[in-house]
Amino acid sequence: MRSAFASLVVVLVAAALTGALVSVASTVEMPAVASAPSDAGVDAGSGPFVAFARDFAGFRRWERIAVEGAMVPIGAPEGPTYVYASGRAPEGASRWPVGTILVKSIEVGPPSAWTIHAMVKRGVPYNRAGTIGWEFFELRFPEGEEDAPVIVWRGPGPPSGHGYAAMHRDAGTEPVALVCNDCHAAAWQSDGAITPALSLR
Repeated sequence: MRSAFASLVVVLVAAALTGALVSVASTVEMPAVASAPSDAGVDAGSGPFVAFARDFAGFRRWERIAVEGAMVPIGAPEGPTYVYASGRAPEGASRWPVGTILVKSIEVGPPSAWTIHAMVKRGVPYNRAGTIGWEFFELRFPEGEEDAPVIVWRGPGPPSGHGYAAMHRDAGTEPVALVCNDCHAAAWQSDGAITPALSLR
């Protein structure tokens, strides 16, 4: 009898202590766990963005940045050169957001005669061996059109004969043909953007 009574007392005391501990724990405010800071503009985890001609329509109404001393594509005349940006990278970003479109236009003569190239942030792992995440384009305005360009070519780089001309000290008087990745991949600190006004650093 005494043994049973002693066991009952032990059970009651244990229950009382457990209740007290639960009550104390419920009144203690646990500190919030800080989340890791996000890198605005990082395209990891975002789905790919595949651009079509409609995505370039109206680019002349985007932010326009004058470009001085820009390299000229092979066979293209020199003239006023501008970069049009569909948007800016977020403050403090180290990469451009997926879906960003940058259009460079050499504007000599009517729009149908302009030399127009673009780069679109398609997303990683596209163009992994070059300007990571970017797809390049050549655009053209059809005769009489000034708003909606068509796509001439697209891809990680241009087809043969569509590169840029650059003079090199070892090339003599002949220009050296360069492709998009030759310059843009080297601008890794600004995620491929070589226009100073669009620098991310």
